[in-house]
Amino acid sequence: MSDVKTSVIVLANTILGTGLLSIPYAIKSDGLALGVILVIASACTSAFGLYCLAIAAKFAVPGHASFFALSKLTVPQLGIVFDLAIAVKCFGVGCSYLIVIGDLMPQIMTSLLDPDFLDGHDYLANRTLWITVFLIIILPLVYKRNLDSLRTASLIALASVAYLVILVIVHFVHILFGGKENIIKGDIHYFQPASLTSIDHNLTSTKSSP
Repeated sequence: MSDVKTSVIVLANTILGTGLLSIPYAIKSDGLALGVILVIASACTSAFGLYCLAIAAKFAVPGHASFFALSKLTVPQLGIVFDLAIAVKCFGVGCSYLIVIGDLMPQIMTSLLDPDFLDGHDYLANRTLWITVFLIIILPLVYKRNLDSLRTASLIALASVAYLVILVIVHFVHILFGGKENIIKGDIHYFQPASLTSIDHNLTSTKSSP
């Protein structure tokens, strides 16, 4: 059984998942106004869902609350269905993390390493390599029996998110005080979405993000 501090750390790490990286693209595609509305709506639905789970957990045995335990109290015959749905959901989330890793690591290697060195070691920019490497790193963690074992990994992940936030703030302050950047930006849409297809895509991504 995990203590409250560990639960908060792991839950925060789950909330600040790959969806955090997709929000800028979603707002760019949907427009600033609609993008903010969708983010707020998603936050409200998530908060309501967590509230319902917290209320339902009171009916389970203290320290042993789970979807399976709650399903046994409501519809015992469908307990296995709930577990199967959660397994499929977690599998999809795990795949999404590996996809993000495969997309980002080659870019990181390209930006960090000298082009001449990278030409002779082009495998370092291979997304398949990085997906495999991180899959090997992740495998021992998935065999942990409780959330307490994931505290360190979650803290590292949260530290990475904090580092990303600091980079964004520093970059914003740099531009605010007259700094220059070499990044080519697209048009900013305040109210008009890029297309109806992008809205549907982002809604789907929001629902499937952790």
